[in-house]
Order: sequence, then C-alpha cells, then structure tokens
Amino acid sequence: MKTIELCKIELEKRRKGVTEEGTVEQLEEIILLELYKLQRDVSVKIFPSKESRHIYSFACAFTVLGWNMQKLSELFILLKELNDDYKKI
Repeated sequence: MKTIELCKIELEKRRKGVTEEGTVEQLEEIILLELYKLQRDVSVKIFPSKESRHIYSFACAFTVLGWNMQKLSELFILLKELNDDYKKI
C-alpha cells in the first residue's frame, strides 16, 4: 500500500530530525497502526457499514494533530484518497 510506504519514509525522516507534518508518535501509533489494520481487514474482507467507513487518521490529521491545511502534505493527500476509496468499497 502506497500510503504505508510513504508513512514509513516520513517516519524515518522524523527519526533523523526532519520536522514536517506528523511526529514519530503520530505516524507510528496512530497512522501506521490504522493502516496496517485496514490492510488486514480489507484482505479478509471485513468492512463496517458504509456509513461507518472512514479513515480515522485522515480526520485526525487536521483536527487533533493540527496538520497544515494550507499546504497539504503528500501523506495527507494519500490519506484523503484512501478515505474516499474506502467509503466506496
């Protein structure tokens, strides 16, 4: 999954001291955990009802985590696309 790979790249950058959207904790404990769970659920076709399908990390990025909405990061854009696609499954 492209979003997981990008999140891993961003995580390595944070560990090396590069400051951008998301902290090590946010990337590791919120976003990656959710993406791994989503990947597993999709592989075994476990889906919540359509009205309950959303990517928590996407909503969390601009509400709780306070990511910059004026300059969207590539990770945020991928989370948005994934959220949109997940709703359509």
